[in-house]
Amino acid sequence: MNVHSRRPDRSPEAIEKRRKAAEQARAANIRQGYVHYPALEEATAR
Repeated sequence: MNVHSRRPDRSPEAIEKRRKAAEQARAANIRQGYVHYPALEEATAR
């Protein structure tokens, strides 16, 4: 992904990469004792 671009990369590979990164971050948070926070979950679900 080009960091100087205004629009995010919409290619299927880039979308999958971002989704995987969000899932890994969520798993790390859960391992560290994260408690469900609805507003944060809604923001990361988009």
